[in-house]
Amino acid sequence: MHPFSHISYCGTSLFFILFWLLMASLSEEGLRRASKELVAFLTGSDTEYRDEYTMAVAKSTLTSVPFVGIIAGTIIYDSMPMPSLSWIDSMGRGLQGVGAKSETSQMKGWVNLGEAAGLISGVPGTRQATELLKKLAE
Repeated sequence: MHPFSHISYCGTSLFFILFWLLMASLSEEGLRRASKELVAFLTGSDTEYRDEYTMAVAKSTLTSVPFVGIIAGTIIYDSMPMPSLSWIDSMGRGLQGVGAKSETSQMKGWVNLGEAAGLISGVPGTRQATELLKKLAE
């Protein structure tokens, strides 16, 4: 038995882990873009993507790694490190928007307040419904 025989097994395992992680990220980004296209089609709005497909897959893969993903997601998406507290941000944006002068900003403020209420109460699909309502309010 060779003293370094475990290295080839470890390398093979690492290859398969990275391969399946990449496959999952490719699938995730493809489904995300398809759902955005569907929402854009239903609401009659244009679809805008923040990143190229390759960069989006790289970000998705990076945020899938335990511990690193929390830090990377906070930096990349400018979000709170604990998603359970994101209702505080939604509440602040909602209160700010309700007092705005334009009707569109007021509607978005009410949508943000609804999002905060849904997040606090644990209603599934709150984020997706909020995104759809904001598109309709534009």
